[in-house]
Amino acid sequence: MKNESVDKATYVVLSLGVLLHVYLAVSHSMESTFNFIIIPAMNILPYLICLIILMMAKKSIMALCAGLSILVTDIFLFNNFIFNQMAVGYAIIGILTPLWKVGLSLPIGCFIGLMIDKYVKARRQ
Repeated sequence: MKNESVDKATYVVLSLGVLLHVYLAVSHSMESTFNFIIIPAMNILPYLICLIILMMAKKSIMALCAGLSILVTDIFLFNNFIFNQMAVGYAIIGILTPLWKVGLSLPIGCFIGLMIDKYVKARRQ
């Protein structure tokens, strides 16, 4: 079920996620080091995977749910860094979160998207 409004919503969610990590990298980097580049890149990788899912999959709701799942995970995990400018430890949590997002949040979001698509398809018939 390809839908233009779902595609646009997916692009908005993925853009918000990327902007979140750019903001976190700029506001919490103590100095210009290799971590300034690698940590945001690793955290943006799950959003790029969602973009690939959106381009390749027949069901765009799957990419939207996966993107929302990753964005909610990011807001939960980076809550202290988003709302508290004095929080330290961004580099430590920034290295570990991509594994959780790709390993847990992305598959859960894809599964939820598939279930929503099956439910909508069954209700339509």
